[in-house]
Amino acid sequence: VPLRVGGLHYCFNDPKFRPILSLLAMGFPKKIKSRIRVHCGAHQEVHYSLMSYGLPIEHFPVTATGDWKKTYASKWYEYRTHKDSNNKYKDAVYAPPRNAILLGRGKSRQKHPGNLEFHDYVSQYYDEYNAAKRLVKNAVAQKIVNSISCQVYIKDDNDMWIPVPKDNKLLLE
Repeated sequence: VPLRVGGLHYCFNDPKFRPILSLLAMGFPKKIKSRIRVHCGAHQEVHYSLMSYGLPIEHFPVTATGDWKKTYASKWYEYRTHKDSNNKYKDAVYAPPRNAILLGRGKSRQKHPGNLEFHDYVSQYYDEYNAAKRLVKNAVAQKIVNSISCQVYIKDDNDMWIPVPKDNKLLLE
C-alpha cells in the first residue's frame, strides 16, 4: 500500500484516551509528531474540528454509526495508485482546498466556496468588461487571471483534480 504521511488525526470520544495518545505521540520522530492532531468529543464535534483542517467529512471512510464506507476507501486507494504511478498526477489532489477555483459545470462547482469568492471578485470588473471593445476585453480577462492568488483545478476523466497553470487558455474562456 503506497503511504505518505500528510497528517495523523486521532479521533475519539472518551477523554481518558488523551494522555495515552500523548504518550504514544512522544515515540514518533519530530517530523511526524508535528503532523499529529488529537480530536476528542462527540461525533459531530470531531467532524467540525476535522473540517477546520480542510478535511471533507463526506469522504471519511467511516459513518457516524461506525460502519465502513467501502466505496470511498477503494476510491481513495485507486486515487493514490494513480497519483503515485503517473507523473501527470504528481500535483493532483483528491479534494481541492476550500479557497480553490474549480473549472467545470454544475451546482457543485458553482457552490464551491472558492468559486463563490471568485465570482464576487469578477463582478467588480463587469462594467469595465462590458464597456470595452473586443480587443480590450481580452486584456481585462487577462488582468483578472493574473490577479488570481489561489490554485485553479479541473477534474479529469479519472476523477483527479489537476492544477491548471495560469498561462492555460482555459482560464480566458
